[in-house]
Amino acid sequence: MCLRRPWLRLSVGLSSPRPPPQRFPPAPPSTPVPGPPPRFDASMLPPAPAPERSASRTPVPGPPPRFDASMLPPAPAPERSASRFPPPAPPAPPVPAPADAGSRGSPTLKPGTLDVPESHPQVQAVLLALKKEGMRRGLERHWEQIKRLHQQDAFTPADIAWLFAQCRSVPSLRRAQMPRSINRHDEDEADVPIGTRVVQLFTNFVCLKIPELTPGEITCFVSALTSAALPMDEFWLFMMAKQIQDTSGQFSCVQLAEIARCYAAKGLEDEEFFGVLCDAVFGRLQEFHPNVLAHFLFSCARVRFLHEDLCTAAFPLFEDVASVRVMDATALSSAITAASLLDWRGFKALVCCQALAARTTELSGVVHHADLAMGLALAVVYMRNAAGARFLLPFLLDHFCETLAGASLRRSRSEVATIQRRVTLTGLCAAFGVPKRQAWDLNQLRIVQVTFNKLQSYLAQTGSSKDSYEPTPSSFHLEVVAVLHLLNVQHQVEQPQRPFMLDITIRPEQLRSSQT
Repeated sequence: MCLRRPWLRLSVGLSSPRPPPQRFPPAPPSTPVPGPPPRFDASMLPPAPAPERSASRTPVPGPPPRFDASMLPPAPAPERSASRFPPPAPPAPPVPAPADAGSRGSPTLKPGTLDVPESHPQVQAVLLALKKEGMRRGLERHWEQIKRLHQQDAFTPADIAWLFAQCRSVPSLRRAQMPRSINRHDEDEADVPIGTRVVQLFTNFVCLKIPELTPGEITCFVSALTSAALPMDEFWLFMMAKQIQDTSGQFSCVQLAEIARCYAAKGLEDEEFFGVLCDAVFGRLQEFHPNVLAHFLFSCARVRFLHEDLCTAAFPLFEDVASVRVMDATALSSAITAASLLDWRGFKALVCCQALAARTTELSGVVHHADLAMGLALAVVYMRNAAGARFLLPFLLDHFCETLAGASLRRSRSEVATIQRRVTLTGLCAAFGVPKRQAWDLNQLRIVQVTFNKLQSYLAQTGSSKDSYEPTPSSFHLEVVAVLHLLNVQHQVEQPQRPFMLDITIRPEQLRSSQT
């Protein structure tokens, strides 16, 4: 049993209350399970030789860059007669600059293509120096000047947004420290990383200016504060979430998807906030490109937020052949994984599975995205339509094996162990005929067995079996344990059962003894 604690309470004193959308229907009470399933072992599957690798398989390319909603290329729109998606909306005109704030146009999210905004001459000179020298070296050399200009209120929100957009592409800022020459002047901050100093310097100023920020600037700050380069400032993100909630209609489709991705990636879940985002997407559904819509749904699925009206209208669009044709492999995987995580059983994923299976090169790249790869592995087993599993499962398992070979594609031990847990779960489904025995033919059983053996062999060669990744138990079951103690119900806590960690286990004899 898992109890979720919302991240924010945006509705308290900040906006009029509104009933949150229905998340999931309550599950019916279930009878106690006789016991945990037996440990999966490759011997449970029928022994068979490994299938011959097809000669037509192409080499697996390197991992794709992490999805950034602003990096989506403008895909050609299908004809209206063949698709339910209209052509993508034309880009919005540039925002006119206010007379008292310099250049305040919406900054682009993609780093490296931002133009230095026109502002105070000294500020602009510093920003140009940062762009020329690189963010880390530039911040080290010009930090004292940046602090002095900020104390003089010389920086505008557009200047700071540009600075944060550049910082988010330099992950080393999260741990790198200032040189000793600068630390002599700031002994109290000697151990503070550069990225933390940047956030602390501007947080109060920007939070006061949030009502004046453009949608592009807000999106830029959200993306930077949830990146690997800068520390996450929850209060700053909270204030921007309130502004986004009040002005969601002013954000573009790509900006809404990027905001949802950032908050979901950090687990910053709030029913009212994601409800407002989903309402905005639902009201402008025809404006969304299929790629952007799929990534937005995947973000909602990561925080387990179900908006029934949006799902009812959106998922049938991914069953249309012409619409799926313009989607890339990452978006197709996001749509399938979102349907699985949201338990949206009405989604017919066969068209998406066929498209993914036909794009072996793109699929091999998606497998390197841990969340999507694991989600796909679960989705093909979860889907009630056996045809989808027949199309996609062999390719997924095959690519899992291929990632173990080659120095450029070599994964860390923890990643391989995580994949092994998913393959173990797939093997349990095969051994017990889930969702039904007809879904597993002999060739698929062989592929599962061979994949499991290869992963097990790799882990045995790279370390001991004791240091393999195991899931950590949840802390949300402690209240349930307290109630069971009050009811004198005997039970076991945190029992490992690969590939799971069972928080609470009540065996039939324990339940019978508590009833006598």
